[in-house]
Amino acid sequence: MLGRGAVAPAPLDAWIALAAVVMTVWIVLPALHGAPVYLAILTYILFVMFQAAASTTATEIMSFALLTILGSLCIYALTRAPEYGVEIASLLAIFGTTIYAVRRFLRRAIHDALNARLRAERSEAALGVALAEVAGQRDAKARFHRGGSARPATTGGRRSALFRCGAGNVRSGARSGEAWR
Repeated sequence: MLGRGAVAPAPLDAWIALAAVVMTVWIVLPALHGAPVYLAILTYILFVMFQAAASTTATEIMSFALLTILGSLCIYALTRAPEYGVEIASLLAIFGTTIYAVRRFLRRAIHDALNARLRAERSEAALGVALAEVAGQRDAKARFHRGGSARPATTGGRRSALFRCGAGNVRSGARSGEAWR
C-alpha cells in the first residue's frame, strides 16, 4: 500500500527496456557514419521526449532515462562524433536539463491542481451540510411563525382598528401626539 503522494516503483521490464535503449547508443551509433549519426541522435531525442510525455507515474525511471540516454549520447558525441561533437554534447545537455525542469514543473502543477480539486470537493460537501442545516433552521422558523399567526386576531377597540386600517387620528399640521378634537 502506497502512502499519500507516493509513486509506484517502475516495473523491472521498464528498467530492462531502458538498459537496452542505452546499449543501442553504443551498438548502433559506432556503425553509422556521416548524416545517419545525426539522424540517430535525433531519434534518441524524440524517444526521450515521447517517454517524458507518456510516463506519468515512474518518475525515477524517467530521470534515470534522461541521465543515461542523453548522457550516453553526450559522451558519444564528445568522444566519437566526427564533427560538431562539443556542440552536439552541449545541446543534448541543455535539452536534457530543460526536459527535466519542464517535467518537474508539470508534475508539481498537476499535483497542486489535484490537491486544489480535493479541497474544493471537501468544501463543497461541507457547504452542502451547512446549507441543509440552514434550510432546516429556516423551515423550523417558518413553522413557528405560521403557528403563531393561527391565533385569532383581537380587536382592541376603535383606536386600534383605526391604526390597523391605516387611518390615524392626527390632523394635518398637528404636532406629534396631538389628536383631533
